[in-house]
Amino acid sequence: MIEIISDYKLTNADRIRSLNDEELAQENVVGFTYMNGYRPSHLWRSVHAGDFDTKEEAIEAELEWLQQPAR
Repeated sequence: MIEIISDYKLTNADRIRSLNDEELAQENVVGFTYMNGYRPSHLWRSVHAGDFDTKEEAIEAELEWLQQPAR
């Protein structure tokens, strides 16, 4: 019997390639808190679609961008 031994380790790139569209859209949205005068303000930024007031809007816009045909 032959035993195959592999020391291959999953990379971050491998993990990203294995994500579906919804998971990738969530990964591509980050929240920011900044000072607006004396008040903190919060926004959600999509990597490809801009800034939004809510996380859900940002994820939806990112998902829409991900599902567009490649140029």
